[in-house]
Amino acid sequence: MEALLKAIFIFCLALYTINVRAQVTDFGAGQNDHQSTLVFLDDVIFDDDARMNEASHGRMVEEVSDSFFAPSHLFNPSPRRAVIYSAIFPGLGQAYNRQFWKIPIVFTGLAGFTYAITWNQGYFRDYQAAFVDIRSGDPTARRWVYFVPAGVDPDQFLQDRGRDWFAGVLENRRDQYRHWRDLSIILTVGFYLLAMVDAYVDARLFNFTMSQDLSMRIAPTMITQKNNSPNNTILNSAHGLQWSFRF
Repeated sequence: MEALLKAIFIFCLALYTINVRAQVTDFGAGQNDHQSTLVFLDDVIFDDDARMNEASHGRMVEEVSDSFFAPSHLFNPSPRRAVIYSAIFPGLGQAYNRQFWKIPIVFTGLAGFTYAITWNQGYFRDYQAAFVDIRSGDPTARRWVYFVPAGVDPDQFLQDRGRDWFAGVLENRRDQYRHWRDLSIILTVGFYLLAMVDAYVDARLFNFTMSQDLSMRIAPTMITQKNNSPNNTILNSAHGLQWSFRF
């Protein structure tokens, strides 16, 4: 009987040991399978996100346009095109950048400089002709009489003042108007180039946004300063304003 009980006990112990080992093995196998499934899902999610990002980026690239007649919400100007348009015709670069309020400024500036060139060129031409006539000595060449003061006889004026003196006056005024004409031409070219630079900068900074951290703060403050005297420890104080910038 005792031997039978021992045999049953040993048999039950063996079954229990086998069962425990089987459970441990099954748990490990299930855990490995579970981890493999998670890795697979992560890969799938990652691939889907990548494809979605690529698709979104592709749509964004397709939608943005630098065409002259592109819709406003899709328009992104090209600095190179802005400069080319501005070089072809003044103000066209500003129109390309949708900065329409600058077009009258460009036209007004160029019109003013053009008028200055024309006005100075006209006076330069007249004084040049008068100077040539008075230096020629030809009595029939009398374009200089237009610059004699009104109500004065030209021949008497020339006799009183002298031909050389009057010729010097005409020469000085001719040179003066030539200087102003040349300066007007230089300023016109400079304004033309400035319009091109303006078009380039506007196109380059078209999508620039000001940082939200930019702020200014003004607050009252008390300014204190210790007296430099060795026997005086009184603090000198004054009221003031504290002006601080944050960017």
